Amino acid sequence: MVLDNLVGYAARMPEIALAGAIFVFWLAALWLTINLITRFDDNDEITRRDNRAYAVSRGSLVAAHAIALTFSITDYTYQPGVFIQWEFLGWMMAEGLYIYLVLLLSRPIVDRLVLWKANNLELLREGNLAVGFAEAGAYLGIGVMLGSSLVGTAAGGVWLTIVSSFVFYCLGIGWQFAGFWIHEGITRYNLRARLIEGRPSTGLETGGLLLAMSLAVSPAVAGDLDGWGMGIALFVLVAVCSFVLLYPIWLLLRTFGPGRSLHDSSDAGSTGLAGSIVNSIMVVMLGFCVNQLITVML
Repeated sequence: MVLDNLVGYAARMPEIALAGAIFVFWLAALWLTINLITRFDDNDEITRRDNRAYAVSRGSLVAAHAIALTFSITDYTYQPGVFIQWEFLGWMMAEGLYIYLVLLLSRPIVDRLVLWKANNLELLREGNLAVGFAEAGAYLGIGVMLGSSLVGTAAGGVWLTIVSSFVFYCLGIGWQFAGFWIHEGITRYNLRARLIEGRPSTGLETGGLLLAMSLAVSPAVAGDLDGWGMGIALFVLVAVCSFVLLYPIWLLLRTFGPGRSLHDSSDAGSTGLAGSIVNSIMVVMLGFCVNQLITVML
């Protein structure tokens, strides 16, 4: 029995190796492409200048690609007697290309949605960790939603599946930043001004919330499409429920919990970073809990 299992595992190695090569290929392609389209040397910015803010943002963008691509790997099913499943590897390659293109498109969109009146790239080059943390949360959340959008099919075939995946991904991004704007309207301080000033506590708060919003709403992005009307209505319902479950609880914890100093620290400036770390972790964990709750309900 043990020997049979070992033989079965060994038989999967060629496919696993090829899938790993595709995985690494797309991560490297994204890294090199961004290096080409920026007007400065990214590697020099990170290694020689030790720019931690840019490293956080840039690393999170590549991590988003890895997160989304793992959803493709979950489609793998071992088929005894088949040496290499070329169809699976072909779909993984195609989905890697889709993720690559969408992330490149999302990069300037994130810049405008987080700080539309500022040059995010220049702020990152100046070492603004607040912007780095905020963008990191946005990118990681995008990776979750982009991967979720690849789960499920549409009755109309491959092209409708691709279109519906992209549409629901866009709806997910819209809701992610809608939550951010609602939070900005509720806070008694200017959230974007704090980010521009480079206050890490505000950046951690923002990044944590953006990631949590993505985790909470991602079940609405995933799944089969049975009709546009039903699909969009279900998305809106889940999105509203996820926000109602996530945000009020986080506000209570943020106000009365162990990280309650964050609200004051955002006004005070550089103090209270430990409180912001606690709050960021709590809101991400809440987002994951809401994700699991809604997944079970669906």
